[in-house]
Amino acid sequence: MAKDKEYWHESEGVFVRNPEGKFLFFERLIFPFALTVPSGHLDVGEDALTAAHRETKEEVGIESKELTSIATEDIIGDSCRRGADAHRWHAYLLVLNKNLDIEVKEKDEGRMPVWLTFDEALQKDLIYPVRYIVNNFSSRLTQ
Repeated sequence: MAKDKEYWHESEGVFVRNPEGKFLFFERLIFPFALTVPSGHLDVGEDALTAAHRETKEEVGIESKELTSIATEDIIGDSCRRGADAHRWHAYLLVLNKNLDIEVKEKDEGRMPVWLTFDEALQKDLIYPVRYIVNNFSSRLTQ
């Protein structure tokens, strides 16, 4: 809880890039309903990097050995199903050296994985923090 009584959560997201320069997105089945990347809230006592590794394994079955930190941003207006409208969001990049067949593992959270360029993704309905990161940090994610 912030000094102004705003309810905050801390979250992370992993932008998985394939050798063709496309990024992994999947459709969320729970609020907020939109395309997302592997992401989630940090567990109590968990650091963002550990959470990023955990969520990538849980949601899309990828063992993420090397993640590059892209940004840590306080994002106001990011509503979640647990009641927070503000999140400290940690964005990471995972670069794959080969194409993988991806299956979204969390059947109750997501489905229909798809590889998209950022131009393609921005034409779709993206969860708020993913759109924010793409709009503000795409150059760091595509280097």
